[in-house]
Amino acid sequence: MVNISRLLSTFGLASLDGNTDNIDSVLENKIKPGLNWIVAMAVVAAVAMIIVAGYNLITSNGDPEKIQKGTKGITAAIIGLVIAFSARIILVFILEKLGLQ
Repeated sequence: MVNISRLLSTFGLASLDGNTDNIDSVLENKIKPGLNWIVAMAVVAAVAMIIVAGYNLITSNGDPEKIQKGTKGITAAIIGLVIAFSARIILVFILEKLGLQ
């Protein structure tokens, strides 16, 4: 297990912005809530994109351009969700391997 606080103190970086917080508390109190907030906003944006794309599909009346626009919107929303959740899973995995979780 890697002790990040000890590693940072070796290089004189034990405190951030003059605080005596160690890296573990910074991760716990700032990074993780920020990451959760970003994922939540990605979900809200994806739902909004799916609603708009669905509306485009419903009101297309067979117009190929509107159908294509709707399907591309839904595809983009799903890809965005996959990227957001994958980023969070990868970061949590890395933090667990470093012993910071």
